[in-house]
Amino acid sequence: MNNLVRVFPIVRELLESLPGRTAVTTDHGNALEGFARLFPIRVYGHPVGIPIPELTELPQFVHQNGERKRVTADPPTESCEETDVDADIAARLRQLSYAE
Repeated sequence: MNNLVRVFPIVRELLESLPGRTAVTTDHGNALEGFARLFPIRVYGHPVGIPIPELTELPQFVHQNGERKRVTADPPTESCEETDVDADIAARLRQLSYAE
């Protein structure tokens, strides 16, 4: 909770200065005495393999400040060698219980 108290004034300042639509979110929460779905046990922290809403649902706040900005993509400036990045990302998402 102390982190939220510290960051709210900064977020408010950013929301007032950024034009268009801005989403404020987090990576995930913490399990603070929540119950696991499959087991009648209390869960704390970030247990691996226990997908509970506190760890898998992302809180989000969307703020609109004036007209929506126009976003355009620049062409790539360099090419990347083919790597197995997708497999690495999928493995990390599974470790965080975001994917099966």
